[in-house]
Amino acid sequence: MTSLSLNLVLPARVGALPSLAEKPIPYLITSILLLSITYCAGGRRPKLPVLNPKTTTQEFMVRSKQLFEEGRKKFPNQPYMMKTYLGNAVVLPPRMLNEVKNLVELDFWPAVEKDHNGHLPGFESFKANYEGPNMINRHLTKSLNKYTKPLYQEAKLAVSDVLTESSDWHEMRPSRDLAALVARTSARLFLGEELCRNTDWVRASSAYTHTVFQAVQVLRQFPPVLRPIANRLLPICKQTRVALIACRDIMRPVVAARQARKLEASANGEPEPVYDDALEWCQKEYAADRDPADSQISLAMVAIHPTTDQLTETMIQIARHPELFELLREEITTVLGTEGIQKTALYNLKLLDSVIKESQRLKPVSISNFRRVAVSDVTLSSGLRLYKGDNVWIDVVRMWDSKVWEDAEKFDPYRFVKLRGTEKDHLAHLVSTSPEHMGFGHGRQACPGRFFAAHEMKILLCHMLLKYDWKIPEGCDHPPMAYGISLISNPRTTLMIRRRKEELDLDQLEIEA
Repeated sequence: MTSLSLNLVLPARVGALPSLAEKPIPYLITSILLLSITYCAGGRRPKLPVLNPKTTTQEFMVRSKQLFEEGRKKFPNQPYMMKTYLGNAVVLPPRMLNEVKNLVELDFWPAVEKDHNGHLPGFESFKANYEGPNMINRHLTKSLNKYTKPLYQEAKLAVSDVLTESSDWHEMRPSRDLAALVARTSARLFLGEELCRNTDWVRASSAYTHTVFQAVQVLRQFPPVLRPIANRLLPICKQTRVALIACRDIMRPVVAARQARKLEASANGEPEPVYDDALEWCQKEYAADRDPADSQISLAMVAIHPTTDQLTETMIQIARHPELFELLREEITTVLGTEGIQKTALYNLKLLDSVIKESQRLKPVSISNFRRVAVSDVTLSSGLRLYKGDNVWIDVVRMWDSKVWEDAEKFDPYRFVKLRGTEKDHLAHLVSTSPEHMGFGHGRQACPGRFFAAHEMKILLCHMLLKYDWKIPEGCDHPPMAYGISLISNPRTTLMIRRRKEELDLDQLEIEA
């Protein structure tokens, strides 16, 4: 089985770091000063009870899900403070979501930068990206029709390469193999044919993505004020900086070559070459000082990790309920066989849409899919005052609430099919967001890429469902892992998979161009 290798040998481009053992005094003095500032400065805080004043960062990382459960019981339907790896966070009950979801005083991007240390060297791909949502909406969401064909074509090749054409049962590891599928398929649109199969770029960007998320988790174990020092000293953080430099070294010549071709065409009085991919969009939309490699990696991380996790959970749920194979294949052959491969046909795969959404309901990517930072002071209708710099979270408990969903703890593949055509139709679609289902967040800064993600997942699942059988080996169905506020499909989970003869030859269908 082929898969992307993450074991990239990176050049030693970052200089040797000062040894803490040889020169400890500067680090100790700096640490003491920073800690003094942290504990003496105090600062304004909302007047709320603190759930867990004695919780350490390490304890929060492994007990976060239990802490949210304790908060709901101790402060039912009320706001409270929780001590987290970011310091204190204001946890609001879901009933307050509609009030705060569109407040301009609460912003998503500073939360991302703060949460992932985007201000530190090596983590620049997590810098606040205000241009990104507009770019995605303008160039991608409104033009999904014309990208169906390249996505389908790349998905076909990627599925064959990664899952193989073997008709014998063989093992696949979803956390690895689905990441390769999503990376290949997304890169076709983000980078065009020029780079999407460039092995150097695929290896370098995969190595960086793998390393930077490890580094983020390691740094979360340190108080925010000490993370710049930890970033300077820790080997995993040094690897992250080196990996990012490798990505930039690959990307910059590509950007320069494109610019040179445009200048040459202009000088010769010829039409400039047109590039319709995210690399070109970023050049037009982003600030000139933003490195194109950072922009591409940022897009890749946003696209690859959540989509891989969602595909993994969907495949696992289908394997747990094998009767779905026949039902989903029947829907795919009926709809695509009649309508061809186009945006409207994918929209009409209502059972598949419901299965993905129900999988997401039971296991979203985060315990809190609404995370914001207050960029200015704001007073809520209850009188609660939030101060600039406050972390503001809302947990996703209503996604599992038996008062909201019938048999909420059970997987019901038809749950959202049954809502179609009713007064709750607006809740029925995979891309819909609401206080009851925050799989893609909610409000003015809900995930802008959810329409593309849904499109891509359905294309990949159509290929996989028609062309492959899969099952969970005995003893390999591991529950999701909670780490910090992340809910992660267990990386130890494996599936057995084999090639089958499909009922419908997708290659013979008309594809929307």
